[in-house]
Amino acid sequence: MKRRRWSRIAALLAFCCLCVSVFAVNVLAGKKKKDEITQTLAAPPEPPAAVAANTRRLVFHTSPLSGRGLLSQQTKDALHDLLRQNEGMQIVKIRAFVVGAGDLRRIPQLVGEILGEKKHQQLPAVSVVLGGGLPVEGAQVALESISEAKRDVNPNGLLFTGLRKREAERPGQRLSELADQSIADIAAALAGHGEVLEVTCFLTRLEEASRVTNIIADRFPGATSSVVQAQRAASPQSVACEAIARAGAVAGNAPGVVALNAGRAVFTGTQVAYGFNDDDARLAFKRLDHVLEGFGTNLKKAAEIDVYPLSPSIAAQTRKVEPEFVDPSLTAVLEIPFESVPGLDASFAVEAVAPVTP
Repeated sequence: MKRRRWSRIAALLAFCCLCVSVFAVNVLAGKKKKDEITQTLAAPPEPPAAVAANTRRLVFHTSPLSGRGLLSQQTKDALHDLLRQNEGMQIVKIRAFVVGAGDLRRIPQLVGEILGEKKHQQLPAVSVVLGGGLPVEGAQVALESISEAKRDVNPNGLLFTGLRKREAERPGQRLSELADQSIADIAAALAGHGEVLEVTCFLTRLEEASRVTNIIADRFPGATSSVVQAQRAASPQSVACEAIARAGAVAGNAPGVVALNAGRAVFTGTQVAYGFNDDDARLAFKRLDHVLEGFGTNLKKAAEIDVYPLSPSIAAQTRKVEPEFVDPSLTAVLEIPFESVPGLDASFAVEAVAPVTP
């Protein structure tokens, strides 16, 4: 009888221990599951609409092209490369040329994610446009950056040449010949007035992209450069190049070139026009003007505006609206059709560089 009673007590105790163990496991599992449900990752900070910087301290870099990985990985690699090139300098502006089917909205997100982790880095203004191609197989993104150095490197400010476009005058004319003419136009405009720091060329085809890059390097040693196909099916065949130069002592006298020698300047990201009528275009320019007003300047003072329309007809529309906001005697204009800009029903995007004057 005693043995039977102790066996029952031992069995009861074992059963109780088992129940307690199961209960404890379930409680811990439930707590862990609850914690996992409530944990959320913080969204990366968004780049600002514009950033001001000292004109005399601005330097320019481009990321090397890579065909490895998809858009997000290529963008991350390009941003890390720009950070290495800048060596701790504050990045003020990033312009991204994207090709392929990737989501353009990922570029500002990745800028916020990667640069937001750097304690010494404030986020730059960001522009993103979709082009037709880049001159490396598989490459989906090219980044241009403007940064603020810790000392003066442009004592007389900067010069903006605007777009120098050359179109084919005969069938089969080589794009490298057109590029040579466009680059020669820039060199002639800047002769004796400045040292070229950055060149961007937009081609209708990419077969001779490497030759165009060599032409830029031969004419302007030390300048950074980008070569982009703006649209896949553009015609007629053409090359259009623009440049930014370090101003010399007589910078303001260069014909057809806009000088920016204020102490500080504002670099904006793009404002997008949603819709396809004149009022939609005006609204985009008004939003851009409002951004500049927050820094004590406006579009009438702009040294450069870049307009990225999605077609020649939209480009004609923006040219009709521009004079209401921009002083053509003070402003260099880039206006060339691209494949797309971020946003549903977007027709064009526009950005600006404007001096901050007392």
